Amino acid sequence: MKHTSVFVIFISNVLITLDSCAWAQFISVPRQKLTITFDSSIPESQSINGTQYVDHLKQKFNLTQIRFLDLLHLQKKDADLFENSGLSAFSELTDLTISSSNIDALPEQALKGLGKLKQLNISSSGLQEIPADLVHHTPALQELILSQNKFTKLPAYMFQNISSLFNLDLHSNQLVSLHRNIFFRLKTLYLLFLNNNSLTSLDEDVFHDLGSRLTILDLSFNQISSVGDQIFAELKKLNSLLLVQAFSARVNTLPSKIFSQLANLEVIKLDRNNLEYLPEDIFQQNPKLETLSLAHNKLLFLRNTTFQNNTKLQSLYLNDNKLLFLNESVFDNLVELRELHLENNQILWLHQSIFSQLTNLKTIWISNNSVDMTGPHSNISNLYNCPNIENIYANNNSITQIFDDWIQKDGKLNVIDLRSNPIAENTIEPSRFRSDHVSIYLTDHDVAQVKLKKMTLLELDSNADRKIIMDKNPACGSNCACVIDIEYERHRMVLKCVRFDEKELLENIPPHLVKFSASLNVELRLSKCNLTSLYPVRGWLQQLNVTKLSLSNNHLSHLDGLPELPRLKVLELHNNEFTSFDRKTLGILQRASKLRMVTLHNNPWICECSSRTFFDFVLRHKCFGGKPPNLELHKHEDGGSSSLNKQSLIEAKALKNTGTGSYYHKKDPVVSHTTPFEFECVIPQRTRRRHI
Repeated sequence: MKHTSVFVIFISNVLITLDSCAWAQFISVPRQKLTITFDSSIPESQSINGTQYVDHLKQKFNLTQIRFLDLLHLQKKDADLFENSGLSAFSELTDLTISSSNIDALPEQALKGLGKLKQLNISSSGLQEIPADLVHHTPALQELILSQNKFTKLPAYMFQNISSLFNLDLHSNQLVSLHRNIFFRLKTLYLLFLNNNSLTSLDEDVFHDLGSRLTILDLSFNQISSVGDQIFAELKKLNSLLLVQAFSARVNTLPSKIFSQLANLEVIKLDRNNLEYLPEDIFQQNPKLETLSLAHNKLLFLRNTTFQNNTKLQSLYLNDNKLLFLNESVFDNLVELRELHLENNQILWLHQSIFSQLTNLKTIWISNNSVDMTGPHSNISNLYNCPNIENIYANNNSITQIFDDWIQKDGKLNVIDLRSNPIAENTIEPSRFRSDHVSIYLTDHDVAQVKLKKMTLLELDSNADRKIIMDKNPACGSNCACVIDIEYERHRMVLKCVRFDEKELLENIPPHLVKFSASLNVELRLSKCNLTSLYPVRGWLQQLNVTKLSLSNNHLSHLDGLPELPRLKVLELHNNEFTSFDRKTLGILQRASKLRMVTLHNNPWICECSSRTFFDFVLRHKCFGGKPPNLELHKHEDGGSSSLNKQSLIEAKALKNTGTGSYYHKKDPVVSHTTPFEFECVIPQRTRRRHI
């Protein structure tokens, strides 16, 4: 007699102690579930047989209270658990799962006595054959999962006694064929999964009994070599038909009437077959179709009438075929289309009116083709008529120029991807991109400069240069020339103005640029701009979260109008006309908690009593870099000279001794004597508390 072994319960002495509250608590759970894991490493000589095992379980708790039973890791030697109606003791069982096992076969009486069983899952168990009467004793069964086993056929009439079945999952087996009466009497079946088998043919009547309710049928990943016109004719309620890689390599087209009876069909997936052409009227009788995928085939062309009755189509996948051209009216009736995939074909050109009727189109993919847009009638400016277009992906084509009116002014465009196109123009004028909310990808071109009025994101990697020229822009003024240089690898954005009219305010930064800058380290470079005040740039300073501000080489003598800059790390003020800072400016700098570097050299600093706050700030609070600032000491009216007092010198020397800074002072200062001052930046590390 065969013997069975149970890892936790029988081999150890745990079972003897399981009369405690732990099992009592388990029994009190409203949805009683028992999971038994078998141990294959236990020798058969040390195991007990199935009858003894069930008897022992009966001693521990009432098996009629168990509703959910999981049997895991069964081996061939454990199969006697199912003999002599071993599971009939679980008479109230509604869900049985047998998985991750290796049992080859089950006896015909394995499920006898389980009349209330509603869900049966025997998956990943190594079954090589299924008894004809396996589910004969389970008339209440609603869900049957026999996936990921090894059986090659199923007995005819196997399911005739389970009239309530709504889900039958047979995927990932080795089924070669199906008996024409295999689904006899399955009038309530909603879901049927036959994918990932080895089916080579289907009898034309095999689905005859499933017409009442079948909603989803999956035949993907098989090797069907032939199929008839009427194979799906009875499936009037079918909603989704999945035929991904369902046919053998020799099938290069489909019968013209294969879907003609499926008026309720909403999804058809025909990906990864070897289809070279489609009959003219193949989808004519599917008016409710919303998703159609023909990707990864070998289609060479599409007829004008292919989609003419599919007015509710929302997603169309034609990518990864061998399409050379598309007729100008092929998409004319697709007024509800939201996304169109044409990428990875061999399309040479697109007619200028091909998208003219796609008023609801949101995203189009035409990447990796050979579209050049320069031939007659090949300009896709009709995207101007797509008010809902959000994304255009046209990278890796042969586009050499960008036409006026590509993008409508008041549209919803977010992304234009033109990477890896031979766009040779040195300048792309703002009129080419008239949308206010656009991300533009122009990597791998010869583009040196791109002029834009407004933008969200511009990517120009692998070009001659990566710059956006905001020339004569409202953000700059009529005499302005500012450059935005976005460096993704360094996670920063640099704004540099090389000229502008100081009389014109730089206040109108594009709001989308401001939003985008929030995620980057923003450097604002305003050196050599002849600034005498911050008045012209206060709008920029207020809107951009600047981390580095360069105001060097101007004519600034004060920082009136400087806003709070919480992210500021570096402030360059050298080569200006500063003599001191007022208290308000010092307060702003003191509150800039991230400030680590300020350059002050080559300014005519004046050392007088009123500047004490400034020099205390220098000594105590911030790190200053660059060349030493010159502190010019002016003579008082009483003939004395102003200087840093003795206490300040003591504090400065103390800073030097701690390695935080250094102060070099010659003899007592006299009129016009220069005292070099250098403060070295050493940021002390915070002491971290260790938890032991």
